Amino acid sequence: NHGANNDCTELKLVKAEVENAGLHNYNNCDKSYKKDEDGLRKEIIRNGYRHLLVLTYGEYENMAQVVEEKLNHPTHIQYGSPLNYDEMLSIILYTSTDIGKDLRDTEMKQNYHKWKYLRNNIANAIYKLPSLRKNAFDGSGKLYHG
Repeated sequence: NHGANNDCTELKLVKAEVENAGLHNYNNCDKSYKKDEDGLRKEIIRNGYRHLLVLTYGEYENMAQVVEEKLNHPTHIQYGSPLNYDEMLSIILYTSTDIGKDLRDTEMKQNYHKWKYLRNNIANAIYKLPSLRKNAFDGSGKLYHG
């Protein structure tokens, strides 16, 4: 499947960007995150994407309900609920909205400050999940999204 190959390649590129930016140490990312617990939401609003937080999504009243559903999904719980709210929100926004493209575009221009919190949350999620990937997905260690 050509789309799956692109997704896998994209994830590898994100992981490489994370490593190149020195974010591969979860503790470093976590310290940055803790400096401002509302940092991600402020960043989303500042960068012009407030509408993604308040839009209705089919049966959902807002993005918070989408995130809560994913956090309470049986698979997430089965693996010990490794992701926190902001990490799950970041993954959803990166993989399902224009924020993903915006993040890639700004980082290609070496602007690493525009999406500091989003990037840190994605890095945290990536490094929390490797030991789960082989069991949780297809056994190959590959993580697909779309």
